[in-house]
Amino acid sequence: MPLNGTQVVRRALPPPAAVRKFLNFNNVVVKADFLTRTKKKAAGMRKLALFFLCFSLVIVAVDPQPSATYVVGTGTITPWSMSVDPSSGDLYVADMPRNRVLRYTEDNGFTSAVSVLGQPNITTVLVSVLPTPSSLYNPQDLFIDSQLYLWVADTNNQRVLRFSPSSKTQNGSNADGVFGQPNFSSQNIDYPQESAATLAGPTSVFVDSEGTLWVSDMGNNRVLRLLNALNRANGSAADTELCQPSFNVSYEGCSPSMANGTGVVTVSPQGEVFVTDQNNNRVVRENLQA
Repeated sequence: MPLNGTQVVRRALPPPAAVRKFLNFNNVVVKADFLTRTKKKAAGMRKLALFFLCFSLVIVAVDPQPSATYVVGTGTITPWSMSVDPSSGDLYVADMPRNRVLRYTEDNGFTSAVSVLGQPNITTVLVSVLPTPSSLYNPQDLFIDSQLYLWVADTNNQRVLRFSPSSKTQNGSNADGVFGQPNFSSQNIDYPQESAATLAGPTSVFVDSEGTLWVSDMGNNRVLRLLNALNRANGSAADTELCQPSFNVSYEGCSPSMANGTGVVTVSPQGEVFVTDQNNNRVVRENLQA
């Protein structure tokens, strides 16, 4: 994505989001954290995960703008998602395999990270981490809202974390909010009982102009909506779900009201919700009334 017409982000082609949650690229190991929902689903997704793991290892990223002045984040980084602070212009990048979020600034030409979240410092990479207010485990997406809060889809910790405008710029800062788990130390997947307050492999986050948090909960084939997210208590239940008939089911389907592998969620200024329905090879749109 071009920034100011010159900077670009290099990125290797990742496997589709439908199987990302089944992969852990730390030491190139395929984890089975989520392959417990049913034997049938587990067998099919293991094959799909293995295929895309092999596929991703032979892809070579090509710079779409070879004439660019410079590139962002040269060095040890596997960018998975990014968001720009609308106030400072700082760039935040989810370095998913290294369990961290990196911050880059214009002052140093976006060439090296100046701070990190999810790790104690930029040079340390903890591979196996327990959930804490400051830890991350394969974060796949992030978003900076209009109030300058940073929201991170902490995918393999089954949660979304919120960092304040001040804490998001400091190494190893604690998050000040959590959604999808009752507290910062819990890492429970919601199997066998889904609910309005649990997540199973969140892959995308978005905060709209009204302060509503939208989360793509891929493991449950749904999107959750949390109104007035900044003022909600830790572990709060979602107010609405999309792509499922109720909060306590996670069916796979292909219909106007169901999905199979919700990937990325975004909301237009008009309030239309767009969701990538990965395994149905489509994007669905909903105009949800408040």
